Order: sequence, then structure tokens, then C-alpha cells
Amino acid sequence: MDETEVNIEAVADWLLNAEPISKLTGEEFRKSSINLITQVETYFKSVGGSVERQEIGTIELGRSGIKSSIAHGIGRNKAIAFKAVPEIIKKGKIVDHQTNWKNRGYDTYVINAPIQIGNEEYIGEVIVNHYEANENGYYLHEVEIKSKLRDAFKTGLDTSASEGASTLIIAQKLKEVKRNSKQALRREMKARLASLPPEQFHVEGLKAAALVQTLPVWSQYTNILLFLSMKNEIDTQPLLEAAFAAGKKLFVPRVEGDNLAFCRIHSPDGPWLTGRYGIREPMGRANNDGAGLSSTDFPALVIVPALAFDRSGKRLGRGGAYYDRFLAALNAAGQEYAALGLCMAAQILPDVPAEEFDKKIKKICTAVEFIDCL
Repeated sequence: MDETEVNIEAVADWLLNAEPISKLTGEEFRKSSINLITQVETYFKSVGGSVERQEIGTIELGRSGIKSSIAHGIGRNKAIAFKAVPEIIKKGKIVDHQTNWKNRGYDTYVINAPIQIGNEEYIGEVIVNHYEANENGYYLHEVEIKSKLRDAFKTGLDTSASEGASTLIIAQKLKEVKRNSKQALRREMKARLASLPPEQFHVEGLKAAALVQTLPVWSQYTNILLFLSMKNEIDTQPLLEAAFAAGKKLFVPRVEGDNLAFCRIHSPDGPWLTGRYGIREPMGRANNDGAGLSSTDFPALVIVPALAFDRSGKRLGRGGAYYDRFLAALNAAGQEYAALGLCMAAQILPDVPAEEFDKKIKKICTAVEFIDCL
């Protein structure tokens, strides 16, 4: 079985919605005078001592597999879940198959299935090691409450990002799927924008600027943080000029390392430098009266670019995560601001893939509509 044949999102959907393949009381393998290894080994012998799986062959439920499972970490739920191992192997879904895993001379199969312990639903994850001599070993890798996988399914959660993140291998695969889908969508959106007539970016920029000026957030904020448009991006020059005409205090970004630094400008005509990505940037803080952002420049309206938005506020950037980091820093500093997405009408999609660190936008404006993302 080739791993590319696995539809990870479909498997995750099954894991989250299917009936548990095994319902456990929570009383299994209680601590007693008989150690856990012996209790589990006795149970496995009572059910035949092995499991057949068509894609793999016969998996021996031996003592070494129990020890290996414990060596990978043991807790009460995992101890209980040993009773579900035969059913997980027989009825679970294979979510990953690696040939000659890490050049160790055996293949690995990752098998997941929904199980129930008491009144709580969990995901059990068993790894089977397949050797050339048709010998198969196993270990119970994880037993995890179902809600963690649900979070990963919704957001492509970074499994190393936080203590509460999923550690299931399928969650890591979901993250890869999300990233791959984002990369494919970026290519698609860049091609879509490149196919538009060049003058359309200015035309829609004019109309969007007019619409932004009718919004309550425009009159509410004196301080404006505005991106300077690049090629094949909605033209922000009309909004920049409107901001000066309205007496706004205007800041535009420059790239400094991995971050954005917003500098105050005093004219819609610059002076400008060409930045790292071929985008106009202010000549620097020294050339703008030393006026970088400070706490006195808040509250502010932050106008945010994207390759795509959806109507729920999910945003697809260009992959550098500059605005994600910038908005996260504002949040961490407790700064008061409103974020307004600004884009071409063709950049509003039914759905945009997102990961945990992607910051959602509550308001979006195009040339033809204002979207209040609830």
C-alpha cells in the first residue's frame, strides 16, 4: 500500500464520526499483584495471541510488543486501551505506510481507530513493524482524547506548538496536508491574479478606497497602518492619498529581518526604496523623523493584505508569516487595533486552509463589498 493513496482528511473524518470499534469500561487491567505486562499478555493469549490484517499479514500479540508500548510511555488510559489493540489492528484505518523506515530494514504501518473508555471517546494509534521474513511486531503508540484530533482537523494544528496539541501521527499528517494545500492554493491564486488586466488592480483599488472611507472603522481611527501594494495586488495608492487628505497619521511597512517595522510617512510620494520583495518601502526611520511605531500610535487601523480570504476571516498569506507575527506581537503587547483585510474581489474564496498560527481577520473590504466576518 502506497502512502500517497491515503486520504488523510477522509480518515480523520471517519475517526471523528464513526462509532467506537471498541468500548471499554475503564476497569480493564487494574493495578494488582499481577503486573501489567502479565495481565495484558494473558488477555492476548485468551483471544488467540495474534491478529490477521490483509495488507500486512499476521501480527503476533507478544510480550515484546507490550514492553515496547510501555517504553513509549504509559498512563492509565493507555493501560486500559491494551484491550482494544486487536480491534484497532483489525478494524482501524492505515494512515501511513513507510517502506524501510529510517533504513532499519522494516516497514511501518500506522493504524488508527476510535475507541471509548467509560463515557469518553479516544483515538487509539498502533504501529506495526513489518519485517522481510514476514514477521510483524507492534506497539500501542498513543491513546488520545478525540477533541485534540478534532482541533488538528479544523486547523492543521502544529503538533509541536503547545502542550495541548495532538501527538498522534495522523495529526502530523493533517498538518502536512494543510501545508501542501496552502502551497497549491498560493500557486493558483498567483496565476489567477497574473491573468487579470494590469489596469484592473488600479480600478479596484480606487473603488475599494472609496468603500473603505464609508466604513465606521475609517472614521474611528486616526492612526492607519497601510501596506504598499506590489505587482498583481490591489492598488493601495488611492487609499494612501485618501488617508493624507483626511489628516490621518500614516505608517507603512518595511521588512527588517523576519519582521515588519512600520514607519511613519509624511507624503504619499515617499521617498521610497525598493525592498527585499521588490515592494516600495519607506527610506527608514532616520529619513522619516525617527518616527517608528510606538505605544502612542495606538489605537490604530491595520490594513492587511493576502493572497486570499474567505468569508469567515481565514487568510492565506504569501508564506512569510510577516503579518501573522506582526498581529501576534500587537496582541501580546495588548495594543488596541482593528484589522481590515483589503484585496481584489477575485481573492474572496469559499474556504481557505488555515493553521493554528494563522490570524483570522474580522473585517474585509474589496471593490464591491464589505465583509463582516462573524
